[in-house]
Amino acid sequence: MVIYRRIGQTPVLPEGQAMQPVRKMRKISAVFAGIFGVMTLVVGGSALTGTVDFGTPVPFVLIFNFASGFGFVAVGWGLWAGRNFARLLTVVMFGASLIVALGLVWWISQGGAYMTRTLWALSARTLVWGGLALVARRVIAKA
Repeated sequence: MVIYRRIGQTPVLPEGQAMQPVRKMRKISAVFAGIFGVMTLVVGGSALTGTVDFGTPVPFVLIFNFASGFGFVAVGWGLWAGRNFARLLTVVMFGASLIVALGLVWWISQGGAYMTRTLWALSARTLVWGGLALVARRVIAKA
């Protein structure tokens, strides 16, 4: 039997019952965020240290992308464990991605050097953060 606290809220199940689809979505999202974060740290670290030539990176975007790798790993752990901080962190990182995207638009409008793949990568990262924020909102119950 499913018990709803209020209309629009996540259903609360009696003790001992598990909501399998939600748990599965949470775990899949956690693994995705963790892997994406590790990949971001490896590639971003390579770009920052200069071990791999990425052309003309935009400095603040490169630093943000590397730092967001830590956020992805933290969100992955938080989603896996069902921690409330994952909900907040996804929203904060989505907002930060939007701010960096606005900064990139300003950079480009001022004639700063950039590469088209920077636009695509930042757009993809922003969409991933938005998607994770929606998933975290859905799969982690409010405290």
